[in-house]
Parts: sequence; structure tokens; C-alpha cells
Amino acid sequence: RPGDRVLDLCCAPGAKLCALSDAVGEHGEVIGVDIAEQRLAACRTVLRKYGVGNVRLALGDGTTWSPATANWFSLEAPPRGRGQRGRKRRLQAAEDAQGPDAVSSEPPFFDRVLVDAECTHDASWRHLEKFSTQWGWDTL
Repeated sequence: RPGDRVLDLCCAPGAKLCALSDAVGEHGEVIGVDIAEQRLAACRTVLRKYGVGNVRLALGDGTTWSPATANWFSLEAPPRGRGQRGRKRRLQAAEDAQGPDAVSSEPPFFDRVLVDAECTHDASWRHLEKFSTQWGWDTL
């Protein structure tokens, strides 16, 4: 509904974020959370492409994520650079934007929570393989 505050867990690749943004309107807010930085980068690309302004992205595990301790993901174009150097620059830019001891004053509630985690049970072997090599089974 217009004006709602919505949390979208497993938000990548970003199409749901755009739809939710339209639904809540300019007075609402959508927060997208995903466990993989690369998937959030895909969301950022979609959001920037369509000029969506009332969405914020956070890197984290939806089972333990909290707005108070969120690792916010910038919607600005990432600093140039590839590989580990580029990643270090992106992480440093995010830390500089938040400040070293930033504590969020986000309200800890949402009007709606969406979890679209179909990819975790659809026998997607590529996804499972990536999960085991990049994130690890101990995060379950």
C-alpha cells in the first residue's frame, strides 16, 4: 500500500524491488537484503536503470539481519577497479559513507516482509554449487 515500509529478503535481481517501489509510492520505503554482494550489484544496476529512489539495499543474511546493524550497500556507481583492489575500494567507500561507528536510527518494524527464496529449493544445481563454494553450508 502507498506509504508502507517493506522489507524484501532475497531481493536480487531487483525486479521485485521496482514493483514494490511503485506500490509504496514516494512516501513509502523498500529495503532489499541479500546475502551476496554480486547479487546486490545486479539490484543496484536495475534500480539505477529505472531511476528508483525510495529503495535501499543492505548486504546480509535475512535470518539475522537487523536495520540497527545493517551493512548498507551504496546505490551510487561503484568505484572503478577490478578484482580485490576494486572490492577493497568499494568496501572502503561504503565504510566512509556510514562512518566507523554508525548506528542506524531505523525503526525496527516493517509493514510488509517479502521472502522470495524459491531458488533455494528448486533443484538449481548451479545455485547450490555456488552456495557451497562462495558462502558455505555453515551459514544455514
